[in-house]
Amino acid sequence: MFLDDGLGGDRDLSSCLKTSQEVKQKLEVLGFLIAHEKCSWFPSQYVKWLGYVWDTKIGKICVSDERIDKAEKAASLILSEIGKGVLLFSARTLASIIGQLISMQIVLGDIVRRNTRFLYDCVQARASWNAPVRITVEAIDELGFWKNSCRTLNLVGVDICSVNLTDMYDIELFCDASDVGFGGYFSTVLDFHSENHEIYGNWFAGEQFESSTWRELETVRRVLNSYDSFLENKTVKVNSDNKNVTHILNVGSKKYKLQKVVTDILNSCSKKNIGLQTNWVPRTENKHADFLSRHTDPDDWSIEKNVFHDLSCTFGPFTVDRFSTHYNAQSSRFNSRIWCPGTEAINAFSQFWGGDTNWLVPPPSLVAMTINKIIKDKAKCMLVIPEWKSAPYWPLLYKDGGFRDFIKEVIYLPRYNIIVKGTGLKLRQNVENVVESSGVGENNVLRSLAGKMALYIVDSKSENTSKKYFAGFNRWKLFINEHGFSDLPAEPVHVALYLTFLIDKHSSPSVLQSAIYSIKWAHELNGYIDPTSNSFIKFLLESCKRRNGKPVDSSDLLVIRDLTMILIAYAGFLRFDELSSLTCRDIKIYEEYMSIFLSHSKTDQYRQGNEILISIGSSQACPLLMYKRYLGLSSLDVDSDHFVFRPIFRSGGTAKLIYKNKKLSYTAARQNIVKRLKMVAPHLNLGLHSLRSGGASAAAKSDVNERCIKRHGRWKSDLSKDGYIADSFDNRISVSKNLGL
Repeated sequence: MFLDDGLGGDRDLSSCLKTSQEVKQKLEVLGFLIAHEKCSWFPSQYVKWLGYVWDTKIGKICVSDERIDKAEKAASLILSEIGKGVLLFSARTLASIIGQLISMQIVLGDIVRRNTRFLYDCVQARASWNAPVRITVEAIDELGFWKNSCRTLNLVGVDICSVNLTDMYDIELFCDASDVGFGGYFSTVLDFHSENHEIYGNWFAGEQFESSTWRELETVRRVLNSYDSFLENKTVKVNSDNKNVTHILNVGSKKYKLQKVVTDILNSCSKKNIGLQTNWVPRTENKHADFLSRHTDPDDWSIEKNVFHDLSCTFGPFTVDRFSTHYNAQSSRFNSRIWCPGTEAINAFSQFWGGDTNWLVPPPSLVAMTINKIIKDKAKCMLVIPEWKSAPYWPLLYKDGGFRDFIKEVIYLPRYNIIVKGTGLKLRQNVENVVESSGVGENNVLRSLAGKMALYIVDSKSENTSKKYFAGFNRWKLFINEHGFSDLPAEPVHVALYLTFLIDKHSSPSVLQSAIYSIKWAHELNGYIDPTSNSFIKFLLESCKRRNGKPVDSSDLLVIRDLTMILIAYAGFLRFDELSSLTCRDIKIYEEYMSIFLSHSKTDQYRQGNEILISIGSSQACPLLMYKRYLGLSSLDVDSDHFVFRPIFRSGGTAKLIYKNKKLSYTAARQNIVKRLKMVAPHLNLGLHSLRSGGASAAAKSDVNERCIKRHGRWKSDLSKDGYIADSFDNRISVSKNLGL
């Protein structure tokens, strides 16, 4: 056992001296060998410890001069090179400066994070740690700031009483989970510059549908277990944008699944003497971890089970699968790139391969290392690789017109129905393939933008919409892969057969529409031709509506909510933002009309508010009567500040508003409302703004006073008002009729 980095104190000199001697004696009694030259047993009010100066006389902590000198020298050196016209620096060099500054955060404060953002962006654009990255103007300004201000900020110091134990850690971990996968990375506090300081992986089908809290906790477990040897005897600060994670890691959970993951995390940390601190961060400060969690693994594929079985019967049995995960391992013993349940070891190259019959299906980038490992360990194995004669690894296998002596037999597998794709959409892989085929090579600066491009493409839809489409795509994927065909890109006829299968199961038209939108979304994201535009798909959807469609339930809350939104937006000339932001107390009901107060509006720059009056109607389409009906079904409190129009969930077949006070998103509203409108006007190109325009046009056609229309719609000018009003055919033709020709 080793003890290091201890610090103690007491209220006065005599008490402190007594405490110091007691600690020293106890250590000697316990048998510890004390390095006295590194210890200071006599009390002092000025101590250098862990790179900080602790001055109890004035109650301050400062960074040591040596560390300040080192940071200033590093910044000056880079600025000097920039002055000579150099703008490319290794990512490792910039990360080292960031790490030095972040390690001073206890004293310098949050300004460290705020004023290293652009430097960090430069590092994130790297191809590798040794690759050059271009330093931006903003990052240069940050370097100038730290060169001139680092020492000044340190002179202020920080009060000892304000330093919390949670500020004392060795390394920070940021992690996040999505429906697609998980991701995490370690900060540069300890100059942690290994090529694998980032980690990401995919969920398999069963894990994708676990709760978000389970996925977030499981991410922490996998990242910590993957680096437990590096983190041994260190304190790790775990940053997550899920508040449940930080709470459960501290106090546990009543839910068995969550508690099981937490128990495993704590046991693993205990074995390696890893200290854990938890911290919640807003999503805006966890963007890179979120990006990694959506980064599908391009090497996530395996060989078909029946192919493996045939090869195993002939050349096996294979005792260990060296390159796999828990959801595609061909053997009960397997090695994985990162920690996952059941793995025997992380990093197959750290193991001895001799004495086993190895099943080897390495990623193409690791084939050369794999061949060298086989030769070094004299391993018995089956190696499955692409026949890629121009690859760097081919000369290791083939020379002078024949395969090398250590290869006993060569088998050529069929071209088709051999590979099983992993989970995920493979968006990043497809984007990088397209970028590479366009001529952008590995060392080109543009190549670093491919990952961001994939992230921005995913962000084209809201997170909830992407989750829904991804779940729908996975159902299609499981179905078609089971029958041995490709899910992405897909053949239109295969999609049509899938829809036929759903119709046979008496699925509703909404289920078919969800499947169609999901498959369409996945193909458009990856730049493939949309297989759902085929005429078979359209006819099958219409057939499903006739066969499996159900009459609209006029008492269903979802239907009444949508109709209420349509009628109020139409009668009040409301923009969607105004409609979705309405709270219960904004709407007052009177005998002959309803009053709607808009607390803010696009044209209400001074936030004075606007009142809209909507009269009672004489038909079933009366907004006032429909709103009353909606109140009765939703049980809303009319005096509360809850949003009127919230998302809806179903429980036991009954539709209910979600309990959280969250307004309906634009994407969900558009999907629902346009679907209702298309039922009566299938050939019109409609959107949510059509309600505002349609209401104003109907009022103008009925000869309502122009000034009243303008006020009702909150338009500032006639020009903006007229842009919304569509003139009727009779009014347009009357212009030429009245010319007297």
